[in-house]
Amino acid sequence: VRDYYDLEDHALRPTVFVYPSGLPTGEGGRSWSDLGNAASELRDYALFDAIVARVEREYCIDRGRIFAVGHSLGAWFVNSLGCARGEVLRGTGAVAGGISPSECTGPVAAVIVHNPKDRLVDFSRGEEVRDLLLRRNGLAEDSGQPEAGAEHLNCLRYGGPDHRHPVLWCPHTHDRTRQG
Repeated sequence: VRDYYDLEDHALRPTVFVYPSGLPTGEGGRSWSDLGNAASELRDYALFDAIVARVEREYCIDRGRIFAVGHSLGAWFVNSLGCARGEVLRGTGAVAGGISPSECTGPVAAVIVHNPKDRLVDFSRGEEVRDLLLRRNGLAEDSGQPEAGAEHLNCLRYGGPDHRHPVLWCPHTHDRTRQG
């Protein structure tokens, strides 16, 4: 995941990166929850809380700059975490994920990237995340403007440059097959 995301080379200031992973399910998959968990009680919300507490004990952390990113299962968790821990997170970045919404605790800035042809996570799940975030962040559904520099991903930005919790929605159509 660390190589796949390639985030660290792009950090503009000293940054702490943490890479947790969902636990194995026993059927070859991974999960962020235990069977029967309600959306508001995902097991790994407690893991996130413990990670934040530990990192704060060991480093000088700017609480206004805590972000979470994920892809597919990780995006699903990050979107859900953004809802459940909006008072902690400054923003989220998700590629191809849905959401298990619970009671949201505050607005959160977000980048949502989803391909309409995704065969694993239906495109409507990404739209659901976008719409929930627009409502939470007080942004009108018809207010999206093309994002300069992100035309190749068809990105629309909701919330102007001074908006504290913008949403960047990128329904890209680039298909990529894994080489190697």
